[in-house]
Amino acid sequence: MSLDIKDLYYSLEVGLLLSSVKCFLECQLVSFQAKAGIVVSDFMVSLERYLLSTVISFNGHLFTQKNGVCIGSCVAPVLAEIYLNVLDAAVIDFVKTLKGGSLLVCRYVDILI
Repeated sequence: MSLDIKDLYYSLEVGLLLSSVKCFLECQLVSFQAKAGIVVSDFMVSLERYLLSTVISFNGHLFTQKNGVCIGSCVAPVLAEIYLNVLDAAVIDFVKTLKGGSLLVCRYVDILI
């Protein structure tokens, strides 16, 4: 059996994504600030502006993406991984409740097998 998260990048809710990223970075605060040279709050302002700037040009026409993260974005895969950490934790908690044998669950981007 497998599950596919339909339209993953378009399905990422920006508010929840920002909360997830902030929490993730604050857990690694010293490392992040040392490597990035920016405090988390300033980074979050920049990330929010980036995520809300969803106008793209295609074949000479401008389009506005209304939901999620632009698929062609170089940060989309990393943001999706951080966002899906909540799903991973929920799956792990669910598997722990199962009685009997063991269950192996793997996720590759937006597919759970």
